[in-house]
Amino acid sequence: MCNSKRILSVQDPIIPIIGQLINKTPGTVSLGQGIVHYPPPQKVFNDLKSNIDSLEVSKYYPVGGIKPLVELLKDKLLKENSIKIEDGVNDVLVSAGANMAFFNSILTITDPGDEIILLAPYYFNYEMAIKIIGCKPVIVPTDSAWQPDLELIKSKITSKTKAVVIVRQKSFVSCHLG
Repeated sequence: MCNSKRILSVQDPIIPIIGQLINKTPGTVSLGQGIVHYPPPQKVFNDLKSNIDSLEVSKYYPVGGIKPLVELLKDKLLKENSIKIEDGVNDVLVSAGANMAFFNSILTITDPGDEIILLAPYYFNYEMAIKIIGCKPVIVPTDSAWQPDLELIKSKITSKTKAVVIVRQKSFVSCHLG
């Protein structure tokens, strides 16, 4: 039984709740989350098998990701997307998924009591993460076409606001304010 006030104040994740409803109602299909249902390309498995002895798989890696992978991504971004990664300006983070990346990002830029603006609709786990770290989610609705209302966002920014999070298809964008 969990007794943590921090965790008890957070809404139960909706995915298991929907999963239970689906199990009780045969034939129901959830369109709520894009969970990948196919494996990585065979090349990934082949490369992993051929490099497993050279990888130090039993060690912890930096939170930002394995250095050679980060460097490959920086090179890819420059060559294919004309995005130059520069120290002190921008960076690349490799994580075990978007939830981990989001959690680490907000831990990095906030202190308990800070505020993070979430544009609705938003992923429920973003609100959950914000609450778990002791910050306050400030929910700002979008218009009828799901577009941000810049004046409304500006009106919600306070001295405690550390980020505005905009949910985009398959990614998140966090604008760090501080």
